[in-house]
Amino acid sequence: KTIAAESPKKTKEKCKPVQAPASRISTWGEGKMAQEGKRRKMTHHRSHFATLLVQCHERGSASNTERIFTDVTRYVTTLGPSAIDVALSTLCQGMHDLDDGLFLLYLASLWMLECIESRQNYEAINAYLHRFLTIHLAVIANIEDESQRRGMANDASSSGEIVQRRADLLDAISRLRAAQREADDKLRGKMQNTLCLLRHFSRMVN
Repeated sequence: KTIAAESPKKTKEKCKPVQAPASRISTWGEGKMAQEGKRRKMTHHRSHFATLLVQCHERGSASNTERIFTDVTRYVTTLGPSAIDVALSTLCQGMHDLDDGLFLLYLASLWMLECIESRQNYEAINAYLHRFLTIHLAVIANIEDESQRRGMANDASSSGEIVQRRADLLDAISRLRAAQREADDKLRGKMQNTLCLLRHFSRMVN
């Protein structure tokens, strides 16, 4: 009995592997891993400074230590003025970069707040703070104006995460200003006491 040969098309259809449907759990897991990988990639491509801020914050949140940004301070002291400007400018590129930039601005504010409260490298930290506010003044001012105009709780145009990060940043900036004002007042008091002592000793000599 003669058996008719099957057509090449039917043979390919029989040999074609059957793909199993992807589970919802694996799809969700892959999406979460991709999002976390994107965040790590974002900080890495911005600058080593941004990466250090995130890493120190994560380690500090886990260990509950008082000073968590020591590595950041140590790294910044190795940079020149132009490199510091570049590192600070990579934190946020403007109002269009708030999704990731807000969190980095918040971390940078916490870092400088820690440095000012520790009273170490005070002049250098003041210089960093001046450059930080100069570079990101427009973003901070726009966030403050938007907060006052519409109210953080009633901001329906942004996601809840963005609204919370705006509030966190404004709170950190407010604490930073208060800490700098207090440190300046104490420094002026010390300078005034020193001047008084110098006048007193100069009178004794004369």
